[in-house]
Amino acid sequence: MYRLSDGSLIQKRTIDHRIIKAKKQYTDIICERLHISENKIVCERCKLNNNLASGVSRSHIISVDYAQKTGRSELAYDILNLEHLCLKDHRELENLPNHIREQWYEYRKEKIMAENEMPELEEFLKIICYVKKK
Repeated sequence: MYRLSDGSLIQKRTIDHRIIKAKKQYTDIICERLHISENKIVCERCKLNNNLASGVSRSHIISVDYAQKTGRSELAYDILNLEHLCLKDHRELENLPNHIREQWYEYRKEKIMAENEMPELEEFLKIICYVKKK
């Protein structure tokens, strides 16, 4: 059993089921807004033409593991906690410290909800003065 932010408990199989639904819903929303088919989805960061079938995945900004460990399991199936990323950009996301990933999630959610725009991670990292180690 895992904890939600309201203190209630949820089973792992329920989380996993909701993750599958959220990932599908996220892709459907992007396709609808951009008027494209699923096979035209590209990495939201580098914009390379890797589609879902050939390398772009629906990645969690705040990892499922971290969400569960911090008692906010609902983040695992929050569509605003998802991005379409290629393997390279997914690895870069995974290398960011959790506090930066949390800030990115909040910043991105705010931009999407308030301004209906998809912000760029690089611009966000400049705003918060975070320099990635190469």
